[in-house]
Amino acid sequence: MALWQILETLKTQRKAATKKQDLSGRQDVGFRIYSASLIGSGVYKSNYQGGRMSWGKQLKTALENLKFETGELAYLSLTSKPEHVIRDRLAFRLHQTLFPHAIVAREYKHIDLAILTKGEKQYEPAALVQLKTWSLFTFIEKSEKQFAAIADDDRKCMDVSSTAEKYCLLLSTCPSNNISMRYKTIVKYFSGWTRALKDHKTMNEIERQARSRIDDQLSPHWQTLTYGPIPAGEAFESPVTVHYWLVKKMRVR
Repeated sequence: MALWQILETLKTQRKAATKKQDLSGRQDVGFRIYSASLIGSGVYKSNYQGGRMSWGKQLKTALENLKFETGELAYLSLTSKPEHVIRDRLAFRLHQTLFPHAIVAREYKHIDLAILTKGEKQYEPAALVQLKTWSLFTFIEKSEKQFAAIADDDRKCMDVSSTAEKYCLLLSTCPSNNISMRYKTIVKYFSGWTRALKDHKTMNEIERQARSRIDDQLSPHWQTLTYGPIPAGEAFESPVTVHYWLVKKMRVR
């Protein structure tokens, strides 16, 4: 091989090594955008694209790809509030996407979920998420209490960090069928569902009115980043849906 060919080969190898080190060594995660694409057996791959990270998009993508066993979420939603199991599944999905470039923490300074990025001395919160869960019928009866609780959670997030992005994940459970009396002592808020059905005749009507009330209450003060129904499967002879709204407080600048 001629000398000029050897020199050209060495130059090409040096450029490739420098590029690889540059891509793997960057730590300025707060100024990155990752496109989360589902690969293999449901594990995300994050691709650096440059620019500022959109945490809302990361949360939206993770929510759209939550996985549960058949009927698991339906059972958990009817026998207790499902916010912890959804929080935990969401946290792990985000961990699969973001680690090691960002850290996903649960119960961070009494906040349900936090995404942390590397600061000068330690990991600092970049996004904070609080979860709230109610049965869907409660929004027809009275919704002021629920939205006061969401606003209070936003203030808690502000106390932890004034610079982190702050989100609330509102969850609401709704069975499709009337729950049988034989499950009265097992299904939570059974009497509330029975009362709502007596007043509004069908679960579809309860869902329609409650979702309309939620959207009306959100619109003046909250930005809805994404809404979705999670088909939770079936439990106690009824299909169940868990509705979610990922919202962010609209702040006056």
